[in-house]
Amino acid sequence: MKTIFLTLGLLCTVFLLEAQEKTPPNIIVVESNFIISTHFSYDRVMTSVGDKSALTLGGDYMMGTGFGYGTHWIAPEINLFSFGPKHFLETGIQYAIAFSNSEPEADSDSSLGIKVAYRYQGSKGFIFRTSLYAHLGVDPPVFPTIGFGYAF
Repeated sequence: MKTIFLTLGLLCTVFLLEAQEKTPPNIIVVESNFIISTHFSYDRVMTSVGDKSALTLGGDYMMGTGFGYGTHWIAPEINLFSFGPKHFLETGIQYAIAFSNSEPEADSDSSLGIKVAYRYQGSKGFIFRTSLYAHLGVDPPVFPTIGFGYAF
């Protein structure tokens, strides 16, 4: 039984080391829609399958910037990005937690959301991403963003 666990552990280690050589493990993106919000996001590639898909864990710092009010959110997230090696479809789940809320009609201090995004990743790490976010209990519930970043 110990041999099986040691073999599986060794295979997982080799798989993760090989995956990190193919996909840069750190991703930083700044996104905005210039009206409602600005996002600063960091993702870490946890595991990947060649150049075609990877699972990432990360988080966003989001600022509501519209209509004279501002809400600040921290949003841990898990994402799956597929296809590639340059053009990716990203899908993910976020749980946004408000830590500063100046909107008088805010319904909640937390919100579950999903993200669907297209990401172009150049060979030297440049990233262009356009995203569509949908959050429960947030007004507006669906909003697009455009962003630029770097993978390293």
